[in-house]
Amino acid sequence: MRKTSRMVLIGLAVLLSMAAIQSQALASDEFLMNGEAIVSELPVTIEAGWLEEDMNAQPSDDACTAKFAADIATGGKLLLLLSVEPGPLVCTNKGGRCLDATSETLTPLNMPWNVNLELMGSGEFLAVFSDETGKEIRWRKECQTGIGLITDECDWDTNALLENVPEGYVLGIFNSESKGVTCTIGAAEETLLEGSFLIVKAGKSISVS
Repeated sequence: MRKTSRMVLIGLAVLLSMAAIQSQALASDEFLMNGEAIVSELPVTIEAGWLEEDMNAQPSDDACTAKFAADIATGGKLLLLLSVEPGPLVCTNKGGRCLDATSETLTPLNMPWNVNLELMGSGEFLAVFSDETGKEIRWRKECQTGIGLITDECDWDTNALLENVPEGYVLGIFNSESKGVTCTIGAAEETLLEGSFLIVKAGKSISVS
């Protein structure tokens, strides 16, 4: 009887080990196209919208939308943001800093930007942003104010949680627990970053697994 019980326990241990290995194989932290591995560089579009919420006593919030040209690298583990597509980058300053709320210009610096995939212990996928030198991604902001042209540069120390959407794209939601935004005008990390983005390939299904 003891021998039988021991064999049953060994069998259960083997099954659990196999299940763990299979689970790791299924969750391999990579992008897929139509459910298959990405075997060559794949151009995609990133459609993003975000709010930089200034936590100062006299807040000056910025709401922006942009489209990025991007590539998913061979193997699907790295996303490269190459450039902002011409035209659609729009920012509105909500705090009255700019004379014209819609006159603010936003320029990405040190592109391409890297987005590395990480599989968390919870089973969620994390997208970690950095520039090509491994530092935080940076933007330059400019707008006309009552004292002339103001230029500000802001670092995004952020990441995003990713999830698959049935329509065939990946949704990223900026992580509210990350450090946020630090600008040259103002104190460190006094601006919160909220927003999301879509990873889209026309005519194809993109997912993360």
